[in-house]
Amino acid sequence: MIEKLIKPLDYEDLKYLKPYFEKWGPHTSDVNLTNLYIWKEKYRFHWLEFEGYIWIINIKENKWYFSQPVGDYKDLDKLKKAIMNLKEELKTLNRGLIIKKADESFVFEFKKLEIDAEIYARAEEMDYVYDFSKLKNLSGKKYHKKKNHVNKFMRTYPNWRFEFYDGSQKDDIAKIMSYWLSKHREDYNTLIHESKGILEIVDKWQEHPIRMGLLYDENVLVGFSISELVFDDMMLIHIEKANTEYTGAYTMLFYQMVNSEKNSLKWINREQDLGIESLRKSKLSYHPQKMIEKYTIKIIGE
Repeated sequence: MIEKLIKPLDYEDLKYLKPYFEKWGPHTSDVNLTNLYIWKEKYRFHWLEFEGYIWIINIKENKWYFSQPVGDYKDLDKLKKAIMNLKEELKTLNRGLIIKKADESFVFEFKKLEIDAEIYARAEEMDYVYDFSKLKNLSGKKYHKKKNHVNKFMRTYPNWRFEFYDGSQKDDIAKIMSYWLSKHREDYNTLIHESKGILEIVDKWQEHPIRMGLLYDENVLVGFSISELVFDDMMLIHIEKANTEYTGAYTMLFYQMVNSEKNSLKWINREQDLGIESLRKSKLSYHPQKMIEKYTIKIIGE
């Protein structure tokens, strides 16, 4: 039975999964090992190795949602066989096969398989992707307000500094996460899982391919950001947390994070807006160059 092969996502599993994701990882922010680990408890992430592919499973109430299979798509017969066999296994459990957050490259290959399915994308799930050089410089009329926010922060807080996490600032991150939770009590049940995941990543920071940038005003941590370099030319921003009592904190944090990276990067992915209006406005204010669509695929038929 397939149920016996499904395992909860644990830290030790990341070492086994890493080679798959480094070679064949999807081009969406959701199916990224760092994100999966941070949110593993909230979304009850599990994983399955089946027919030569890795599948991430989001268990939501009584429903199972699968990631696209992580592996090589060169052999389309093998890919189709894996999908159809998984569908049949799930059928014995009275479950259907629903693939979520699939990227365009997988959908392109999937359509060649001639499997009857419903395929659609949701606007609130799209990743916002920006031109790295434009956000590094903030030049031109479009970014005039952002540049003003950065300059104002520097004037208002002349003793600011930006540094990378080196293991000694753990307590500072814990304090600002406690502050963040106190300011967002209406979302406490969701954010407590995020906070726990962040602090676990911080504990094991040297074992992850992440960079944590910290913005200080003298000795007070104003905000921090967690990013990761993916696909050789893209900066993926996982987390941005800041004390909004500091004017321009988020703009300054993001500006310093971008300017700490090498000039050879082309893109910045700031992930999705989740349908939250304030997030949508914030992400649009940086003028995305493109959006990465994520697709839901519902396999149809007996």
